[in-house]
Amino acid sequence: MNRRRSSRVPVYLAFDVYLRHAHLGRFWTQNVSQEGLFLGTSSPGHLAGGVLDLLFHADGSEHRLRGIAVHQTPGKGVGVQIAYWRKDDRLAHQAYLSIIGSISHRRAA
Repeated sequence: MNRRRSSRVPVYLAFDVYLRHAHLGRFWTQNVSQEGLFLGTSSPGHLAGGVLDLLFHADGSEHRLRGIAVHQTPGKGVGVQIAYWRKDDRLAHQAYLSIIGSISHRRAA
């Protein structure tokens, strides 16, 4: 059963990931959707256990999404659901949607 509300797009974006202010590393998406992303890592367990801060760059600015690891695939990565609690989360989400939309349109052309 597919519970996703929007389709995945194979987009490769870099995210610096933090958990409780500790930098866990830079990870690359393998696919993204409007509500989440899949970060590639051979050790997905260390990304679980709390709210992740996901830093990315778009349009010359740094943006911070927040998300929660909702699915782990051993040896491949972790699925992260984007979460919204603050006004800035919505602004970062708009930048995220803009960048994945522009990449998707370029691939379709």
